[in-house]
Order: sequence, then structure tokens, then C-alpha cells
Amino acid sequence: MSLVVTSVVFLAASVVLATGYVSYGSSLYQNSSQQEDISVYGLQVWVNSTDSNGIGWGALGVRNDGERIVAVDTIQVKGIDVPIINWYVDDDQTRVTSLNFLSGYVHTGTDSSGQMRDSVDAGFTVSTSCNLSEFPDSSTLEIDFDESGVKPTLCLSQRTSPVSLSPGEEMIVYFRIPDKMLEPFDAGKVASVSVYAQDAGSPTVITIDNV
Repeated sequence: MSLVVTSVVFLAASVVLATGYVSYGSSLYQNSSQQEDISVYGLQVWVNSTDSNGIGWGALGVRNDGERIVAVDTIQVKGIDVPIINWYVDDDQTRVTSLNFLSGYVHTGTDSSGQMRDSVDAGFTVSTSCNLSEFPDSSTLEIDFDESGVKPTLCLSQRTSPVSLSPGEEMIVYFRIPDKMLEPFDAGKVASVSVYAQDAGSPTVITIDNV
């Protein structure tokens, strides 16, 4: 009797402490080889240390370094899913330039409801703004990293389903962490944040910033 063995091999990134660049990969070998590989850059998590509601936000960039289209479908903080409806994503490659993707992602402050402010509302002067016929204002977050400089204003639209990236494509995500998932006293502590695209993904440990 012959025995046919199918090998499944997962390659996962090491856990990284502090903000930075992380590459996650998983390879699945069956009758043919297909590779999924994502890189996460610039991960930031913020909590308002003076608000008892635990208002928290995060930001990160994702690049598809693999060989096929992937769907980024999960962001977790401390092992708990951040609902996709809380994601604000720009995956337009004309705005998600290398300058924007590699920027230090910024917190522009929150309004009385805990919503992140647009750069203009935060007092920034921007060179361009989002086309509101394409992006309704209530579901779009406009962030500019260099005011009237060379970096395009990001038009981060609220999403309701996983975000697909073709090989080589990048996206920037701002996400609102559900209230009470973080506490005001979590500022300065470390937390695990995970990003998954189907089979590719791994946690990263990061220090939570105070805003």
C-alpha cells in the first residue's frame, strides 16, 4: 500500500516590538505552489488617556508582497476583532504613494463622538481634498501628512467588506478600536495587534501611544 502525503508549510514572521515594518508570509504547497505574503508598515495605536470611554484608534499600511490577489480581512487588537465597518481605507495607488506609505502616520484628534478629525478640521492646510461625489463626507476620513506639500491627501473610505490587493499594491488603513477595548491607563503599555489576509498574518507587539 502506498501512502500519499500532502505537506502544508506555514512560514510566520517573528513578533516585533515597537512601531515598524513587519513581513508576514504563509506558503501553501499542494499540487502546485501558491504564495501569500503581506508586509505591514508603520503600525500605530493611540488611546485617549483622559477619556473614560477608552477612545482608541490605530493606523497601518499593508503591502501585498505575494504572488496572487489577497483579501485583507482581519485586524485584531489584543486578540479581539476590529469590525471592518470601523476601517477607513485608501487603496488608490495614485494617493497611496511611496511617500505616503512610508510616512509616520499621524493622529489628527477626535471630535466629541470619538471620530477621527479630517486634516482640515484639525487645522491643517491641504493642497487637495477628496471628491465627495465619490466619497460621501460622513464615511470618508481625509488625512494629509504634509499639509500643502507633495504628499497627496488620503481619502480613507469606510469599508464593509475585506479589502483586496493585487500583487505589489498597497493600502493605508485607519481603524477605530471599539470603545472600552482599551482603557485610558493602557497608554504606555504594550498590546498585540494582528493583521491577516486569508492565510497570511501574524501578531505584532506595539506600545500604545497617548493622545
